[in-house]
Amino acid sequence: MNFTEEAKAKLESELLKVNNQISNLSASDPAQSGDRDIDNEMEDDYQESEEGFRAQSLIDEANRNKKNILRALEKIQAGNYTKCDHCGGLIDENRLVALPATLACFNCQTKNDR
Repeated sequence: MNFTEEAKAKLESELLKVNNQISNLSASDPAQSGDRDIDNEMEDDYQESEEGFRAQSLIDEANRNKKNILRALEKIQAGNYTKCDHCGGLIDENRLVALPATLACFNCQTKNDR
């Protein structure tokens, strides 16, 4: 199995995990699951709201990760997996091994993180 095939297998596995994570988090969010009790005391409403905010934050993060995974899979399909989405330069293979869903070279990612 070559580098790109290994990356594709890892990404597909990660995509399954992320989809499961999103499903589980959505089910645990009282606002999304329909389990929110409208007759709560104020403390219970606060707790449900906090749980909902926490779950939504994790769902948002998982959706960003899913978006990157899908984009990386598209790049593999198009034959430009190692190409940086920002500058068009090459993404180091070691970086892609460590972070298969990365879309940017180290320099561009460093600039974006600032």
